[in-house]
Amino acid sequence: MKTFISKLKELREEKGIQQKELAEILNVSKSTVSGWEVGRNEPNQEMLIKIATYFDVTTDFLLGKEDDFGNVTLTSGDVLGNNNTVNSNNTIHARSATLSPFDSELLRKYHSAPAELRKAIDKLLS
Repeated sequence: MKTFISKLKELREEKGIQQKELAEILNVSKSTVSGWEVGRNEPNQEMLIKIATYFDVTTDFLLGKEDDFGNVTLTSGDVLGNNNTVNSNNTIHARSATLSPFDSELLRKYHSAPAELRKAIDKLLS
């Protein structure tokens, strides 16, 4: 799974904003945002929640604990071995299918899109 560093930069670039703009939105300095993106420092819990809220993703997603499907990866005490996941309903899922990088990216973009846009996509596809 991607790290916070790469996820933050990717989400920012998808929104089409510069580090300076994100810094203004989050009320921090540009050097703070830059530091997060290069791994020099990390946001505190309060700021992590603010970042997740702004990008409409979960903090688990930002921290690499949740994949693009909303499944949380078990890192210890796995049920049925490695690479199992448990979703927010505490349902265990074993990985059985592999998506192409393109399909994975589409799915990630869909899940990180605002709710209104997801509804419009759902309506278009149904």
